[in-house]
Amino acid sequence: VGVSAFSQVVSLRVRSMKPIKDGECNTISLPSYIHKINSLLPPEIKIYAAAEVPEHFSARFSCTERQYKYFFIQQELDIQGMKDAARSLVGEHDFRNFCKIDAANVVQFVREIRAVDIQIVQESSDPRNNLLAFVLNGSGFLWHQVRCIVAVLFMIGQGKEDISVISKLLNIEEHPCKPTYNMAPELPLVLWDCSFPDDIEFSYDTNVIQRVCDNLTLQWKDVVIKGAIMRHMLDTLQTHAPSQATNTRKRKYTALLDLPVGPSLENLVANLSGKRKETYNAKKQKLEEYESKQNSS
Repeated sequence: VGVSAFSQVVSLRVRSMKPIKDGECNTISLPSYIHKINSLLPPEIKIYAAAEVPEHFSARFSCTERQYKYFFIQQELDIQGMKDAARSLVGEHDFRNFCKIDAANVVQFVREIRAVDIQIVQESSDPRNNLLAFVLNGSGFLWHQVRCIVAVLFMIGQGKEDISVISKLLNIEEHPCKPTYNMAPELPLVLWDCSFPDDIEFSYDTNVIQRVCDNLTLQWKDVVIKGAIMRHMLDTLQTHAPSQATNTRKRKYTALLDLPVGPSLENLVANLSGKRKETYNAKKQKLEEYESKQNSS
């Protein structure tokens, strides 16, 4: 199981059997082409929109903004405290303490978070059973960045950490090394949307959308039934154990900033060798050239 995506975008070249007339390429019928591709894809992967794009278009590098949603059950979490803490994430920051560092392939750990929120997705009669989503918009994200952020927010929501811990971890001068904490699970994380320049216009077809909805509905029914069975099992078990046991021993909690830390980014870079060192140097040179052009323009 890995991270899911709802509006992932890929770019590809396609061939057409139509002959070229008068030096002009014939455009293809996007809805019919989508239908043909979907017939070959597994149930978990379906296309619902397409666009003809310029030659230089890149689904990765032409993307201007990405939105992630991390779904979770409210339980006893302090949602307002999590919201207050999440506000510190907005803006440009060095997120090396909120990611898994790949020293060879990433030379810049500054990313821009443009908006954060916690939304109610599905409300329950018991607020503890509300389905919520942590929504995060940004220009780009580091490896496991969202899962690391959510893990720290959960610590705050559980009352184990103060909301100021986010700001402290973003201060890399005081905390240059990442504490060795566990990331949040990957299953609830969904790449929800990708934004592109206004000249990229996606084409939607009613028939294609309906087929995708029918397919998704079948999968949704299976998941709902499984969830309802588990909920019924829990309710039945709880009738035999109306009060929680009070003799369970709680593990001693170690504050996040008191945990052992990993090596600094500088040490990781210094220990690179061979092809990984070459990769790092090439990427660093490319970044320096780009920044030089930006400064001179």
